[in-house]
Amino acid sequence: HPAYQRRGIGKALLQDCLERYEHVRMKVLLTVDRPEQSDFYETMGFKNIRDLEGEKLNTFLMVRSL
Repeated sequence: HPAYQRRGIGKALLQDCLERYEHVRMKVLLTVDRPEQSDFYETMGFKNIRDLEGEKLNTFLMVRSL
């Protein structure tokens, strides 16, 4: 909700999740392609798979229609 954005809530929640699963080698995040979301997740250390060089990764996804 816009009224709660830019207050550090999302950052705190994501940091808590990342700390809880620190032992997991790969973390995969799927989200819609919007610049503000990309900016947020990149500041949290995530990389867009399109920007990875020298990595051989596959991503598979199945989405059901609602």
